[in-house]
Amino acid sequence: MATNARPEDPQYPPLSPGSAATILRIADDADISETAHAVSWGLVHTIRQRTAIAEEHLTTARTRIHELEGTVQRREREICHLRNGRRNPEMPPEYKQNQGRLNVQIADSEGRTVAAKWIRRLGNGEVLARAGEEEDEPEYVVSLYLESDYSQHPTSPMPRWFLELLQGPGAPYNTLAETVHQLPDMAAFAEVERYRRHHEHRATLEAQRRAIIAELDLEDAHLDSIQFRMEAYGLHERVAVLENRIDLRPRDQPGRAPPRRQHSRRFRYPGPGGPG
Repeated sequence: MATNARPEDPQYPPLSPGSAATILRIADDADISETAHAVSWGLVHTIRQRTAIAEEHLTTARTRIHELEGTVQRREREICHLRNGRRNPEMPPEYKQNQGRLNVQIADSEGRTVAAKWIRRLGNGEVLARAGEEEDEPEYVVSLYLESDYSQHPTSPMPRWFLELLQGPGAPYNTLAETVHQLPDMAAFAEVERYRRHHEHRATLEAQRRAIIAELDLEDAHLDSIQFRMEAYGLHERVAVLENRIDLRPRDQPGRAPPRRQHSRRFRYPGPGGPG
């Protein structure tokens, strides 16, 4: 199709394929050549225009994709930096490196089972354990106990000198505790502290028990003295009229037992005729 017309020529405006088909259908045979020429250039103009628009959209999309890829890379670097920072936090000053002294498995913040990296003694037979991976990770309270394996070798009884240090006054016990504290097994020191704590508590209870027994003995002595004076005076003979008063006999009341003093060497009776 030879022509000097250009697609940019205003006489050949852009034309859609549907419009071109309609024009060709209604055109007369005499005008078909010129009509086909105009329609063809209109279609070319439309194709080039839409191609330019598509290329512009593609260029914009490629630019946006490049920007998003750069954003993703920056975010990945930031996430990696944050993870590395959280995986290597500073150890709190009250903690110490475990270094295999405490063989315990705990859960980190993501629920994985890991060996405790940091530990802190609590002084009551327990330690705090942390995974050492994040600053805000959970803490675990671990109770320490010595492992007992009676199948490996005979167990020798504890010598007297060791018991004397365990149960002795402050200075001997402190020497023992400091020596045990240097042992690699942390449970050893925990058990010494635990024994001392229970021993001191038992000593306190024993002192209270003895005080209560002494008070009971004193009350028994008072009761014996009072009862002796009543017997010598013959008080029960002077009020013998009450002997047959059933309503005054606690032992005759259904569902009620005569009062008695617990932990005493004798019973207290309501009077003559009481339980034998």
